[in-house]
Amino acid sequence: MTSRTNHDNPLHQHKQGIINSLKYFLLWTGGSVLAVSLGFIFRLGSGLDGWLGLFFIMAIPYMLIIIIIQSTIMTCFLTYLKKRNPDRMPQLYRLSWYLFAVVANAVWAPSDFGDQDTIWHPAYGRFSGIVFLLSVFIAIVLWGIIAVMALNSRSAMKFFIIWMSISTVVCGIILFVTKTIPLIILPIYILVMLQSVIVTVCCSKALHHSHEK
Repeated sequence: MTSRTNHDNPLHQHKQGIINSLKYFLLWTGGSVLAVSLGFIFRLGSGLDGWLGLFFIMAIPYMLIIIIIQSTIMTCFLTYLKKRNPDRMPQLYRLSWYLFAVVANAVWAPSDFGDQDTIWHPAYGRFSGIVFLLSVFIAIVLWGIIAVMALNSRSAMKFFIIWMSISTVVCGIILFVTKTIPLIILPIYILVMLQSVIVTVCCSKALHHSHEK
């Protein structure tokens, strides 16, 4: 009787919601940090300990900021899905494990360079740059799919795929015409992905409110 009363109590539900959100945030943040750390450990174990490894160490504060931001965003999405359709949570957890593996591989994939020559990746060799870009692309797409799936809407997923495809093509044409430096292509594509997720969320909520009216 007491447990049922607590379950129906709005204050108890609000408290439980905060606990669940905190759990999602800690799990997502911890998983992200572990994926990056695991990839870096693989680099050291593979002998990739040149200047690029030093760059990774110097970039740790910026990585932590990015991890906290994306963990906060994903916590909001997962909390929303938990209320709307908890049956889809296992599917999103499975995609999160795929994302974990891809991020770890993205950190491990690039070859390194020392004072004299290039330290080629022991597994990917001269294709390490392509593997790195492909891993980053897959990681960004998986992140976007997880975020949009949390909206629990097929129409939102279709809109996201179409919008992201159009944005990617337009961005690619602009980068090709302007002959943009390759080093800033990755940050630009991350922005393309983020704006695609934001636009999808806004349009999905607008359509939801219009149907309610």
